[in-house]
Amino acid sequence: MKNQPDLTRFQDLHALGSDEGPFYGNPKLGVVSWLTLPIYGLDFGWGKEIYMGPGTHDFDGDSLILPSSDGDGSVVVALCLQVAHMDAFNKHFYEDLSI
Repeated sequence: MKNQPDLTRFQDLHALGSDEGPFYGNPKLGVVSWLTLPIYGLDFGWGKEIYMGPGTHDFDGDSLILPSSDGDGSVVVALCLQVAHMDAFNKHFYEDLSI
């Protein structure tokens, strides 16, 4: 064990006490699509699901695109960013939308 590198900085425990969440030194975005996965319509005996998505989502720059449970073709985007990057993301995201 002495020769193993210290990987504790990759554990979420390293971010405890931080109000910005874990940051692992990579400011890039990663996008994963779950649009083609059959994630709705499973019957566990509890009724129709309201939402299906990741249990935790705390890797900086990580994002998922999920189909909405409405079945109308809309999507849910789960995105994790540091607080310091949110304003810049909002500016670039809404810049091309005509709302």
